Amino acid sequence: MKPQEAFNSYNASRLSEPDLQNYFVKTDFYEKIVRDDNYCIISGIKGIGKTATFRALSEFDDKSDIVIKLHSDTYIVEVPIQNSRSSVFSYEFEYELTIEFLKAVVQETRLHNRIKPKYIKDAKKYVHSFFDDLKEVGGNITGISVLGCGLNISSGASKILTSLKGREEEVNARKLLKNIADSGIKMRIVIDDPEDIFVQGRTIDYSMIGGLCLAISRLNEYSVNIRGFLLIKTHIYDEVIGKTPDLDKYPNSHLRICWDKDSLKKVLKSRVQYFLESDLVKWEESLFTEESLTQLDEIYSLIFNNVRNGPREMLFWIHSALEYNHKLGIMKLDKRSLVDTIISVSNKSFSYFSSSYGEELHEIGKIISIVFSKDVELEYTPSEMSQLIREIKGTDKDFQNLENKEGWIQALVSSGYPELFLQVGCINLINQDGSQIYPYMCNYTLDDFRKSKKFRLTPMFKHYLATL
Repeated sequence: MKPQEAFNSYNASRLSEPDLQNYFVKTDFYEKIVRDDNYCIISGIKGIGKTATFRALSEFDDKSDIVIKLHSDTYIVEVPIQNSRSSVFSYEFEYELTIEFLKAVVQETRLHNRIKPKYIKDAKKYVHSFFDDLKEVGGNITGISVLGCGLNISSGASKILTSLKGREEEVNARKLLKNIADSGIKMRIVIDDPEDIFVQGRTIDYSMIGGLCLAISRLNEYSVNIRGFLLIKTHIYDEVIGKTPDLDKYPNSHLRICWDKDSLKKVLKSRVQYFLESDLVKWEESLFTEESLTQLDEIYSLIFNNVRNGPREMLFWIHSALEYNHKLGIMKLDKRSLVDTIISVSNKSFSYFSSSYGEELHEIGKIISIVFSKDVELEYTPSEMSQLIREIKGTDKDFQNLENKEGWIQALVSSGYPELFLQVGCINLINQDGSQIYPYMCNYTLDDFRKSKKFRLTPMFKHYLATL
């Protein structure tokens, strides 16, 4: 296999399970969320590895008896309820997640010899009762699942979530699920990008997503054998936090996906070893030219000081550089190929970034271009950026038109532009000693943003915007 073919697939959602499983890197972050029962809400910027983490938790798991995975590529649920409190949503989701687990218990006949017959009988009763209620008040229903297999509830006579039951039945269903789990049945549900699964039209209902976060947090308290994971974009979770005060009751439930330079190097190593069948010790010789092996510190510094979101951008850049060299008759990677391709990679990275957000931030790329392209080297304090935004608002018609769109009004309700730039990962934080914190790093947080005092456009976007 040619070296560039090892980096063809840099988006986890495009990879088949056997491939990703063979070179997925279990970083300290990943081991922490698997090991610690508290962590259930996992946030990250686009491209940092959310989908890879989702697939690892839902597809590579060899410890759980039941694994349920929800992703917008397969499942969309139209939720009739709107404009409600997060607490109302949370009880609805908690019950529906409970029913989803009970349904899986009924369907997984291979486990029935380990479960009391009475538990299976009761599980069937609660699942059938749930669907009877859906048929009664939910309008037209298609699909066979509560959440996970394409359930679609169209507008019916009722405008409430159709799982509303008497509290006694909900409590008993949860007790049943706990009893099944405590008997030794290990269960896991993993949800990726909930705002794309639970649909209410073009805008995001942050109270609804907050309710789901609460439900997942409570679900993890049922039993040590029940785990729920919710993977969510950083800018959405930060908005949810501000609108869901009850999440304060679960201070240790959230963890942010992040990387350090050593773990990014492990990503390269695992790819090369798997695809190129490289020696464990001499893997770099399979990737880099002979001359480059004497420049590895410089090459790694170039990569790690330019990538924005970590693995996806790094893999794409290396693939582009290898393709570039291949056309020159060079079969391996060197520093020159990385330097020569950085502008085109920056262009494609910015284009991907601009098109990858939904309605709530669909003009983010244009906004960043207007704000930063006049001088990509400048550093800003939050107050200086706010002043710049005010000046742009008064003079730039394109900016005014973009900001007046509904999605931008929604996105900026609480954060403001400086914090929004942090949430989507388009700026580097600058410490007092001049060192920089990149969006893929573990200390790229709101607290660190407030401590750092200054920020600048992240280098990967700078290369492209400097050409405009």
